[in-house]
Amino acid sequence: MARLVGLSDDIKKARLRRVKELEWENRVLAPVPVLEERPRSRLALEAPPPRREPWYNEEDRYVEREVVYRGGRPPPPRW
Repeated sequence: MARLVGLSDDIKKARLRRVKELEWENRVLAPVPVLEERPRSRLALEAPPPRREPWYNEEDRYVEREVVYRGGRPPPPRW
């Protein structure tokens, strides 16, 4: 337990030392120049392609089979 307390004290001291270093760097070193950002242009998006008609007409549609459910149970869900 004493070893853990010693470690936590060392960590606190190291943090305080680093804070003081950062404060010193902020005071002594020249500030970093801030580059002005150019205004961003909006993205040029193309118009979506025109909607196509389905590949089949209702008249050309082929129904493989029809299923009729009789009774009280509901039909299975359609996926």
